[in-house]
Amino acid sequence: MDGLLLLDKPKGISSFLAAKKAASYIDAKKFGYLGTLDPIATGLLPLFFGKATKSIKFYEKSDKEYLATAELGYATDTFDATGRIVKRTGIVPEISEIEKALSMYRGEIRQKPPKFSAIKIRGRRMYELARKGIEFEVSERVIEIKNIEIMDFDSSGLLTINVRCSAGTYIRSIIDDLGRDLGCGATLVDLRRLKVGGFSIEDAITLEKLKNGGLSKVCLRPVLVFEDEQSSGDR
Repeated sequence: MDGLLLLDKPKGISSFLAAKKAASYIDAKKFGYLGTLDPIATGLLPLFFGKATKSIKFYEKSDKEYLATAELGYATDTFDATGRIVKRTGIVPEISEIEKALSMYRGEIRQKPPKFSAIKIRGRRMYELARKGIEFEVSERVIEIKNIEIMDFDSSGLLTINVRCSAGTYIRSIIDDLGRDLGCGATLVDLRRLKVGGFSIEDAITLEKLKNGGLSKVCLRPVLVFEDEQSSGDR
């Protein structure tokens, strides 16, 4: 069982568990996936099976597109709705203020990933250290926001934005930084990934449909397997 499958990951489970379930439904022994989505997130999760897993590294720098919904007026330690509230202001800025703040995020910017993330530091996942209250410094990284725009906003403080960005971008951090810049606090409450490189959510299948025999209608996509380490690019 070799090839690529585009999965629409459901909310509430990890990317690993979603990939493991998909693999069991199509009887694939070896699997991997491109771009981890937090349990709170849904959307496009490209899965690679069998020999195709060797090609994952050639897609890792692909740009991504997200639809993110934030609630303004409070902030949490994880930057999303699963965390502990660390600031509550109840302030909801005007949309003009939000648009002005967002304009500063376009292009190359420096970003600090959330402490509650799977990045390793001193050989351990940062979220493991954060949960135990161990103090550590998070290094900034350079990312690129290709485009960011408001899709919806209401007086209750719910803000939905579309973000096209480089690999390695944390949408949670963008939301938290936005809340800091506006002085109101902001928390990610919903996240859906729409695209990864040339792959789109429109071509993805759900776990439920896959479990009920949906693979016969979708089929695995063939993927070139690069044996040479000097090979490059999405082909």
